[in-house]
Amino acid sequence: MTAGTCGADFTPCGGELSGTWKVQSGCLNNVSAVLKVPGCQGITIKRANEFIEPSGSISFVNQNYTSESLAKASGVVTMPKECFTAFNAKTCADLTKNVEIASPLVTETETACEFRGVLGDDQPTQETGTYTTASTTVSFKAADGREATSEYCVTGNQLTVKEVPSADADIVVTGFGIITYTR
Repeated sequence: MTAGTCGADFTPCGGELSGTWKVQSGCLNNVSAVLKVPGCQGITIKRANEFIEPSGSISFVNQNYTSESLAKASGVVTMPKECFTAFNAKTCADLTKNVEIASPLVTETETACEFRGVLGDDQPTQETGTYTTASTTVSFKAADGREATSEYCVTGNQLTVKEVPSADADIVVTGFGIITYTR
């Protein structure tokens, strides 16, 4: 399994998704997000251009999917100090429990708190839902109602998926990630 920075050479081609696919490699390219939290505008998350040990699998059967994944990346979470009230905090250290970074390095500026470290979960994330395909895109609707669209290409026993940037009521994501799977 490999990880690294995404190149610009992905070309979506569509193809047959049916079956079970195991993560082979993954990468990030300028992925960042802005979270919208009541009483706290401008929380940003910037991930490094790499995955750290991506793993997992995804299965496609009869327009249903099941996935299990674990991916971590180094990154920075920046929270404006106006967020103290929204999170019932008085210091940057108080906000540490609200950031999904294990043992973050905390830096306090005049206007914000920065948390640096490894972003991601220690346990695999499991998800189920339905999917549809249209030409070179696959659209996912998770059981919890979240939706996402990705470009993809199946070539022999390899599936490559490029996550498309998204925006909804709570988060705006820019940049992209590419995950390669094998049967």
